[in-house]
Amino acid sequence: MFDNFHKIVKCKYEKENFHQYFLGWFTNFIVTVFGSTSTNGCISNDTYENFDEHFTGFADYDSTCFSVVLCKMYALRKSLNKNMEMDFYDRIKLSCQEIFPKRIGKIIATEIAAFYYFFTFSGKPEPTSSEFTGYKKNGIRTTVGVFLFLLIVETVVVHIMVASSSERFAWVLTILGIYTFIQISAILKSLSRRFIKIDHANECLYLRYGFAVETEIPFQQILRIEQTRKPLKDEKSHTSLSIFDMLDSHNIVITLRSEHSLHKIYGIQKKFIAIAIFVDEADRFVTAINLKLND
Repeated sequence: MFDNFHKIVKCKYEKENFHQYFLGWFTNFIVTVFGSTSTNGCISNDTYENFDEHFTGFADYDSTCFSVVLCKMYALRKSLNKNMEMDFYDRIKLSCQEIFPKRIGKIIATEIAAFYYFFTFSGKPEPTSSEFTGYKKNGIRTTVGVFLFLLIVETVVVHIMVASSSERFAWVLTILGIYTFIQISAILKSLSRRFIKIDHANECLYLRYGFAVETEIPFQQILRIEQTRKPLKDEKSHTSLSIFDMLDSHNIVITLRSEHSLHKIYGIQKKFIAIAIFVDEADRFVTAINLKLND
C-alpha cells in the first residue's frame, strides 16, 4: 500500500513532481483499501496496458465498481497535468469537476487536497507583491496547535477506555480522531501556500483561507473596506473568511454591493454581503484595495 510513499519523501523539494507521486500513492491507497474483493476480471488487457507504472499490479481486482474507480483515478491524474500555472487545489478541483458529478467532485477534491497538503514537505512559497498572508500575526496556528495536541491525547485515552468494552468500536473512534487531525493539520499547512491575492489583470480580489474557504470578488462589487476588530453583527449576511471562526480574529471587514457566495470544503456555500478577514499587512492591503476602488 505504501510502495510509492518513499518517492513522496524523496521528491519533497521537487515541486513539479510531488503531486504526481502523491496522487499515484493516493490511488494505490484507495485501491488497496477498497479493492479487497475479486471475481472474474473486469479490466480488459487493452485498458490495463494504458495504465502507467503506478497502476501496475491491479489487473486482478475484478469488480465493475472497482474498475470504474481505477479508470476515474487514472483520468484524474492525466487531467491534473493540465493548467500547470494554477496551484494544486485549483487544478484538483477543476479536474474532479470534469471527471465526476459536480457535488461528488467537490468532495473528492477536498479529500485529495487534505492528504496532499498534510504530506507536503516542500519549501513554503513566498507571496508576491500582490499576495498577502493572513496567519502569521493572529495566533491561529498556536491556538489550533493546542487543540490538535488535546485531540491526540483524547484519542489515545478514549481508545484505551473503549477498547476494554469493544476493540472494534475503539478503533473506529481512533480512526475518526486521526482523520480529524489530518484534516485540521492540512488546513493549517495550506495557509502558507494559498494566499489572499489582488488580481490586477482580471480586476478581482481572491480571498482564501488555505484550501478550506475561498471566494472571488470583482472590484466593482466592493462597496467599502475598513480596518476594524469589532465583532461582526449577528446577521446571516455577515460572515468570516476563517473556517475556525470563533477561534480566529479579524482586522478588516469588506462590504459588498450585493450578495456573494463563499465556497467552503465539500462544496458547502454560504451567502454573504460583509466578510471579516485577517491580513498580516493590513495597512498595505487596505491601501491597495482603495487605490483600485478609486481608479
